Amino acid sequence: MGHNISGIAININFENNVEELSKLLGVELQIENEIIFEEASENWKEEGYFDVYFSKNGTLIFANIDYCLEPYSHKETNILTFALSETSMTFNIGYTENDVLVRSIMKVNDDILDEEGAPLQCEIDNEDDMTEAIFDQIGEVIGTHFYEIELDEKAYRFSLKNTASVEQPTQVQVEDESAISKLEPEVTKEVPQQLFNAKTNNPETANKGIGMELIIGVAIVIIAMLIGLIYVIVSIINLP
Repeated sequence: MGHNISGIAININFENNVEELSKLLGVELQIENEIIFEEASENWKEEGYFDVYFSKNGTLIFANIDYCLEPYSHKETNILTFALSETSMTFNIGYTENDVLVRSIMKVNDDILDEEGAPLQCEIDNEDDMTEAIFDQIGEVIGTHFYEIELDEKAYRFSLKNTASVEQPTQVQVEDESAISKLEPEVTKEVPQQLFNAKTNNPETANKGIGMELIIGVAIVIIAMLIGLIYVIVSIINLP
């Protein structure tokens, strides 16, 4: 089935400062229980829960996709916000350094739907594999590659102290201004959640257009046959 995950990677270890982490995320976190990394990194996270792994020099959060649609930023901090679905081949990343947006890109299959800034080195190294590019960048941010984290390593499950909707991060300034010179200054990017839904590749959805074309074609054939039948009947009636 492949990876279907979304989250935030930060180059600071917040294990002993959950209050500051809550401020960065715009939510109020409370610890639920200790889990293992295998459980923390499972596909798609239930809304209202944040599974967090602390590396020596970083924090890796797995969260519901609603919290990962816009890039987070913080002063003197590097943050990667990511969402990837290998089921629908949809990928979205936003990378910030010191409160400045360095790179964002959204791809569906091989089509780039939106991008800002210059490609990261991880994208250049993994030109045809966005999953590997994201995992490499996670490693770059937290100091430990995704694949180097043992499945039984300790992680923590947090829940929200309140159920208020998350306030998405405000749009941050792009470091490479030439990449967005054609955009209107007041326009903010929206990443539709439905693009990360596995129904993107649902044959039933894909064939709706084909089914409508077939119905119209059959209707035209039936009308043509009726016109022909009426012509025959009229011709017989008019015979001497």
